[in-house]
Amino acid sequence: LQDYLFQEEHSTGETQTRIYNANITGTIIPLPAGDLAFAFGFERREERGEFVPDALAVTAGSTNLAARATEGEYNVNEVYAEFLVPVLKDLPGAASLNLTAAVRYSDYDTFGNTTNPKYGIEWRPIDQVLVRASLADGFRAPTISNLFAGGSQTFAFYTDPCDPVYGVVAGSADVRARCAAAIANYANFRQLQQGFVPATSSNAQTPVAFFSSAGNPLLQPEESRSETVGIVWTPEQWGLNGLQVAVDWWNIKIDDTIVTDTPNLILDDCYVQNVASRCALFTRDPVLGYVNSMNYGFRNAGFREVEGIDFDLNYRLPSRFGDFGVQWQTTHLLDDRLKSTNDPNVVPTENIGFAANAGTTHETKSRLSLTWSLNEWGATWGVRYYSGLTEQCLSRVSFPDRCNAPQTTAPIPTQLRDNNELGSNTFHDVQFRWNAPWKATVAVGANNVFDHIAHEMYSQPNSNVSYNGEFDIGRFVYFQYRQNF
Repeated sequence: LQDYLFQEEHSTGETQTRIYNANITGTIIPLPAGDLAFAFGFERREERGEFVPDALAVTAGSTNLAARATEGEYNVNEVYAEFLVPVLKDLPGAASLNLTAAVRYSDYDTFGNTTNPKYGIEWRPIDQVLVRASLADGFRAPTISNLFAGGSQTFAFYTDPCDPVYGVVAGSADVRARCAAAIANYANFRQLQQGFVPATSSNAQTPVAFFSSAGNPLLQPEESRSETVGIVWTPEQWGLNGLQVAVDWWNIKIDDTIVTDTPNLILDDCYVQNVASRCALFTRDPVLGYVNSMNYGFRNAGFREVEGIDFDLNYRLPSRFGDFGVQWQTTHLLDDRLKSTNDPNVVPTENIGFAANAGTTHETKSRLSLTWSLNEWGATWGVRYYSGLTEQCLSRVSFPDRCNAPQTTAPIPTQLRDNNELGSNTFHDVQFRWNAPWKATVAVGANNVFDHIAHEMYSQPNSNVSYNGEFDIGRFVYFQYRQNF
């Protein structure tokens, strides 16, 4: 009976990489401001991978869900060149001025070739100030899994937009009209979860298996453009030898993103974004209306553009009472737009400050560390800050205390929905350590020392529980021993 119920399965996997490369670096000619440096190189990579599930898994002949085999390979030939050009040095208004340029040509046997340049500048008007900027094109080729994965069955978690209790339909007349047109008995419709009973929470698990993660051999590479401008200040002339302050603006846009489709994306594109082609990827039960089949995998679609400012401060102050240090890193987002379809009529989603099943995008994240060391002793106090988030209400009628911003702007700027705005969260950490004479460090500490508990989040971002997976769950006390040799 045991052998019958618990069949022995044998799946095999293998990956293989061969790399051939050659490169040369050096200087070309001396210039008044320094040597003109270069690097040239060639590289060939041969990638191959396969995964063969057991026959029982392929045929769904066991309690495991059905799976399909993965097998594929690709080759790429690349050449690159890089240059460092010193332009000015030790002149008024130009303690130094350097230019950098690089280019890489890649030829893949799966999708073709691509050329990606990068340019940079570093200018010191005085020794204590550095101005830097860069402009670069990039790409990410689809992996063997992206291209050739067989996929497998899964009981996915999702929120049906048409569900009158947890779906977007509760706050949108347009979505309600589309759902009513697609579901025969919509007046009595509820999303069904495991056991074919009405869903008792958002992000409920489907009662029937979907087929996911199938590869797409027609995938094209993601293409990106990144821009940065920044300044670094080290004010040594005022006796602040240990201080360094840096501020950088950056913008990154990725086009033709390789999207791992999800039931939430497909259903939202169909009913919220009104993209008809996405509605063809699933079917509904003709009587009860629940989603009874769905196939999804990888695809090139839309774009993502993120813009922000990084602030870094480092300061070290020696004294007879020990060395004190401050490290402060902050990222503030100015924009984060996402579009998961190529339909030009679809409005991009604004991610900043919103929480969803796929994750969170805080407007501001900051980390501060205060350190002290004296001889073999040391201590650190850390502070982690996350700005507030907004999630969709559970139900404005049933849970009014968890719906403090009804009919406000949703992640899609042209639409309104019932939202619940949650405040910021700050976690404190502490550590005390002793550096032993035998090259060891002994430390005791606590993360989230004040036992801070964040808000419940029923959108379940970064987790499968009603709590943000980024955040600490209670206080964590630890003892650490580290030995160096």
